[in-house]
Amino acid sequence: MIPVYNAEAWIKPTVDHIVDALSDSQFDAEIVIVDDGSTDASADNAEKLSLPNGISLHVIRQENKGRYLARKRGVEAAKHENILFIDSRVFMDKGALTFLYSQLKND
Repeated sequence: MIPVYNAEAWIKPTVDHIVDALSDSQFDAEIVIVDDGSTDASADNAEKLSLPNGISLHVIRQENKGRYLARKRGVEAAKHENILFIDSRVFMDKGALTFLYSQLKND
Protein backbone atom coordinates (compact mmCIF):
# COMPACT_ATOMS: atom_id res chain seq x y z
CA MET A 1 0.00 0.00 0.00
CA ILE A 2 1.58 3.23 -1.16
CA PRO A 3 0.23 6.65 -0.19
CA VAL A 4 1.30 9.21 -2.80
CA TYR A 5 1.46 12.99 -2.81
CA ASN A 6 3.24 14.81 -5.64
CA ALA A 7 5.54 11.90 -6.37
CA GLU A 8 5.14 11.55 -10.13
CA ALA A 9 8.85 10.83 -10.68
CA TRP A 10 9.02 8.26 -7.88
CA ILE A 11 6.05 6.00 -8.58
CA LYS A 12 7.50 3.89 -11.39
CA PRO A 13 10.89 3.17 -9.75
CA THR A 14 9.23 2.41 -6.41
CA VAL A 15 6.76 -0.01 -8.02
CA ASP A 16 9.53 -1.56 -10.16
CA HIS A 17 11.47 -2.40 -6.98
CA ILE A 18 8.35 -3.92 -5.41
CA VAL A 19 7.71 -6.03 -8.52
CA ASP A 20 11.33 -7.25 -8.46
CA ALA A 21 10.97 -8.21 -4.79
CA LEU A 22 7.67 -9.98 -5.48
CA SER A 23 9.20 -12.02 -8.30
CA ASP A 24 11.24 -14.08 -5.84
CA SER A 25 8.62 -14.29 -3.09
CA GLN A 26 5.62 -16.53 -2.72
CA PHE A 27 3.15 -13.76 -1.98
CA ASP A 28 -0.04 -13.27 -3.96
CA ALA A 29 0.00 -9.54 -4.32
CA GLU A 30 -1.77 -6.43 -5.33
CA ILE A 31 -0.35 -2.94 -5.28
CA VAL A 32 -2.70 -0.29 -3.94
CA ILE A 33 -1.70 3.30 -4.61
CA VAL A 34 -3.69 6.07 -2.95
CA ASP A 35 -3.12 9.45 -4.53
CA ASP A 36 -3.74 11.95 -1.75
CA GLY A 37 -4.75 14.98 -3.80
CA SER A 38 -1.54 15.40 -5.77
CA THR A 39 -1.24 18.48 -7.96
CA ASP A 40 1.14 16.75 -10.36
CA ALA A 41 0.70 13.66 -12.57
CA SER A 42 1.17 11.13 -9.77
CA ALA A 43 -2.17 9.35 -10.23
CA ASP A 44 -1.93 9.43 -14.02
CA ASN A 45 1.58 7.91 -13.90
CA ALA A 46 0.37 5.22 -11.50
CA GLU A 47 -2.55 4.31 -13.75
CA LYS A 48 -0.19 3.89 -16.73
CA LEU A 49 1.97 1.28 -14.98
CA SER A 50 2.10 -2.15 -16.55
CA LEU A 51 2.56 -5.00 -14.09
CA PRO A 52 3.34 -8.67 -14.70
CA ASN A 53 0.57 -11.25 -14.57
CA GLY A 54 -0.38 -12.14 -11.03
CA ILE A 55 0.11 -8.65 -9.61
CA SER A 56 -2.90 -6.38 -9.71
CA LEU A 57 -2.84 -2.62 -9.45
CA HIS A 58 -5.50 -0.49 -7.79
CA VAL A 59 -5.15 3.30 -7.98
CA ILE A 60 -7.40 5.41 -5.78
CA ARG A 61 -7.71 9.18 -6.04
CA GLN A 62 -8.88 11.26 -3.11
CA GLU A 63 -8.78 14.85 -1.93
CA ASN A 64 -5.74 15.73 0.15
CA LYS A 65 -6.43 14.34 3.62
CA GLY A 66 -2.93 13.40 4.75
CA ARG A 67 -0.82 10.26 4.66
CA TYR A 68 -2.61 8.49 7.51
CA LEU A 69 -6.08 8.79 6.00
CA ALA A 70 -4.63 7.78 2.62
CA ARG A 71 -3.25 4.64 4.27
CA LYS A 72 -6.62 3.97 5.88
CA ARG A 73 -8.31 4.23 2.49
CA GLY A 74 -5.76 1.83 1.01
CA VAL A 75 -6.30 -0.70 3.79
CA GLU A 76 -10.05 -0.54 3.20
CA ALA A 77 -9.48 -1.25 -0.50
CA ALA A 78 -6.96 -4.06 -0.02
CA LYS A 79 -8.08 -7.58 -0.84
CA HIS A 80 -5.37 -9.49 1.02
CA GLU A 81 -4.91 -10.11 4.73
CA ASN A 82 -1.25 -9.05 4.94
CA ILE A 83 -0.54 -5.43 4.07
CA LEU A 84 2.86 -3.83 3.69
CA PHE A 85 3.04 -0.05 3.93
CA ILE A 86 5.72 1.56 1.82
CA ASP A 87 6.20 5.22 0.95
CA SER A 88 6.46 6.47 -2.61
CA ARG A 89 10.15 7.34 -2.32
CA VAL A 90 11.33 4.04 -0.83
CA PHE A 91 13.06 1.33 -2.83
CA MET A 92 12.64 -2.23 -1.61
CA ASP A 93 15.55 -4.68 -1.71
CA LYS A 94 15.00 -7.61 -4.09
CA GLY A 95 15.23 -10.20 -1.30
CA ALA A 96 13.11 -8.35 1.25
CA LEU A 97 9.80 -10.08 0.56
CA THR A 98 11.37 -13.52 0.33
CA PHE A 99 12.84 -12.96 3.80
CA LEU A 100 9.55 -11.59 5.10
CA TYR A 101 7.63 -14.57 3.70
CA SER A 102 9.96 -17.00 5.45
CA GLN A 103 9.51 -15.15 8.73
CA LEU A 104 5.72 -15.14 8.46
CA LYS A 105 5.70 -18.81 7.49
CA ASN A 106 7.67 -19.66 10.63
CA ASP A 107 5.24 -17.56 12.72
